[in-house]
Amino acid sequence: MPELKVFEKWWLMSDEDLSTAETIYEGGHFINCLFMCHMSVEKALKGLWLKQHPGSLEHPSNPPYTHSLLRLRRELVIALDEELEEHIILMDDMSVPLRYDFELKILDKSYSKAETAELLYISKRLQLWIREQ
Repeated sequence: MPELKVFEKWWLMSDEDLSTAETIYEGGHFINCLFMCHMSVEKALKGLWLKQHPGSLEHPSNPPYTHSLLRLRRELVIALDEELEEHIILMDDMSVPLRYDFELKILDKSYSKAETAELLYISKRLQLWIREQ
Protein backbone atom coordinates (compact mmCIF):
# COMPACT_ATOMS: atom_id res chain seq x y z
CA MET A 1 0.00 0.00 0.00
CA PRO A 2 1.47 3.40 -0.94
CA GLU A 3 2.27 5.84 1.83
CA LEU A 4 -0.42 8.41 2.44
CA LYS A 5 0.17 12.02 1.53
CA VAL A 6 0.27 14.44 4.47
CA PHE A 7 -3.14 15.93 3.66
CA GLU A 8 -4.64 12.43 3.54
CA LYS A 9 -3.32 11.77 7.05
CA TRP A 10 -5.16 14.89 8.26
CA TRP A 11 -8.32 13.59 6.59
CA LEU A 12 -7.96 10.24 8.33
CA MET A 13 -7.70 12.06 11.67
CA SER A 14 -10.81 14.00 10.67
CA ASP A 15 -12.63 10.71 9.98
CA GLU A 16 -11.62 9.41 13.40
CA ASP A 17 -12.93 12.57 15.09
CA LEU A 18 -16.27 12.26 13.28
CA SER A 19 -16.55 8.63 14.32
CA THR A 20 -15.83 9.68 17.90
CA ALA A 21 -18.46 12.45 17.63
CA GLU A 22 -21.06 9.87 16.58
CA THR A 23 -20.19 7.60 19.51
CA ILE A 24 -20.32 10.48 21.97
CA TYR A 25 -23.64 11.65 20.51
CA GLU A 26 -25.13 8.18 21.06
CA GLY A 27 -24.03 8.45 24.69
CA GLY A 28 -25.95 11.72 25.07
CA HIS A 29 -22.92 13.96 25.55
CA PHE A 30 -23.90 16.65 23.07
CA ILE A 31 -21.31 19.32 23.87
CA ASN A 32 -18.48 16.80 23.58
CA CYS A 33 -20.01 15.63 20.31
CA LEU A 34 -19.96 19.20 18.99
CA PHE A 35 -16.37 19.65 20.15
CA MET A 36 -15.37 16.58 18.13
CA CYS A 37 -17.35 17.91 15.14
CA HIS A 38 -15.30 21.10 15.37
CA MET A 39 -12.07 19.09 15.56
CA SER A 40 -13.11 17.01 12.56
CA VAL A 41 -13.90 20.06 10.43
CA GLU A 42 -10.70 21.77 11.56
CA LYS A 43 -8.58 18.78 10.53
CA ALA A 44 -10.42 18.42 7.22
CA LEU A 45 -9.77 22.11 6.47
CA LYS A 46 -6.11 21.75 7.44
CA GLY A 47 -5.86 18.73 5.15
CA LEU A 48 -7.31 20.75 2.29
CA TRP A 49 -4.92 23.60 3.12
CA LEU A 50 -2.03 21.14 2.80
CA LYS A 51 -3.42 19.82 -0.48
CA GLN A 52 -3.54 23.40 -1.82
CA HIS A 53 -0.10 24.29 -0.34
CA PRO A 54 1.96 21.12 -0.74
CA GLY A 55 5.41 22.64 -0.23
CA SER A 56 8.41 20.51 -1.15
CA LEU A 57 10.47 17.72 0.36
CA GLU A 58 13.04 20.24 1.56
CA HIS A 59 10.42 22.72 2.79
CA PRO A 60 7.21 20.93 3.69
CA SER A 61 4.17 23.06 4.41
CA ASN A 62 2.50 23.22 7.79
CA PRO A 63 -1.13 24.25 8.15
CA PRO A 64 -1.78 27.44 10.11
CA TYR A 65 -1.46 27.01 13.88
CA THR A 66 -5.03 27.91 14.70
CA HIS A 67 -8.30 26.40 15.85
CA SER A 68 -10.24 29.10 13.99
CA LEU A 69 -12.32 27.55 11.24
CA LEU A 70 -12.91 31.02 9.81
CA ARG A 71 -9.20 31.73 9.52
CA LEU A 72 -8.62 28.37 7.83
CA ARG A 73 -11.58 28.99 5.53
CA ARG A 74 -10.22 32.40 4.48
CA GLU A 75 -6.89 30.85 3.49
CA LEU A 76 -8.49 28.32 1.13
CA VAL A 77 -9.59 28.65 -2.46
CA ILE A 78 -13.08 27.14 -2.21
CA ALA A 79 -16.67 28.10 -2.93
CA LEU A 80 -18.95 26.76 -0.23
CA ASP A 81 -22.72 26.90 -0.37
CA GLU A 82 -24.46 29.17 2.12
CA GLU A 83 -25.44 26.41 4.56
CA LEU A 84 -21.87 25.11 4.84
CA GLU A 85 -20.48 28.66 5.21
CA GLU A 86 -22.97 29.30 8.03
CA HIS A 87 -21.97 26.03 9.67
CA ILE A 88 -18.31 27.08 9.71
CA ILE A 89 -19.28 30.41 11.32
CA LEU A 90 -21.46 28.67 13.94
CA MET A 91 -18.83 26.05 14.78
CA ASP A 92 -16.15 28.74 14.99
CA ASP A 93 -18.31 30.76 17.42
CA MET A 94 -18.71 27.65 19.58
CA SER A 95 -15.01 26.87 19.66
CA VAL A 96 -13.86 28.67 22.79
CA PRO A 97 -16.85 27.75 24.97
CA LEU A 98 -16.58 24.13 23.83
CA ARG A 99 -12.90 24.00 24.75
CA TYR A 100 -12.77 26.01 27.93
CA ASP A 101 -16.19 26.24 29.54
CA PHE A 102 -15.91 24.91 33.07
CA GLU A 103 -19.67 24.63 33.32
CA LEU A 104 -20.05 21.85 30.74
CA LYS A 105 -23.05 20.39 32.54
CA ILE A 106 -24.87 23.70 32.07
CA LEU A 107 -23.59 24.16 28.52
CA ASP A 108 -24.55 20.58 27.68
CA LYS A 109 -28.19 21.47 28.23
CA SER A 110 -27.84 24.30 25.67
CA TYR A 111 -28.09 21.88 22.74
CA SER A 112 -30.91 19.39 22.36
CA LYS A 113 -30.49 15.96 20.87
CA ALA A 114 -32.17 17.17 17.67
CA GLU A 115 -29.99 20.29 17.39
CA THR A 116 -26.85 18.27 17.98
CA ALA A 117 -27.95 15.67 15.42
CA GLU A 118 -28.42 18.41 12.83
CA LEU A 119 -24.99 19.91 13.54
CA LEU A 120 -23.41 16.46 13.38
CA TYR A 121 -25.10 15.81 10.03
CA ILE A 122 -23.93 19.14 8.59
CA SER A 123 -20.41 18.51 9.91
CA LYS A 124 -20.40 15.21 8.03
CA ARG A 125 -21.61 16.94 4.86
CA LEU A 126 -18.95 19.63 5.22
CA GLN A 127 -16.18 17.13 5.84
CA LEU A 128 -17.22 15.11 2.79
CA TRP A 129 -17.42 18.26 0.65
CA ILE A 130 -13.92 19.34 1.75
CA ARG A 131 -12.48 15.94 0.85
CA GLU A 132 -14.00 16.12 -2.63
CA GLN A 133 -12.05 19.30 -3.42
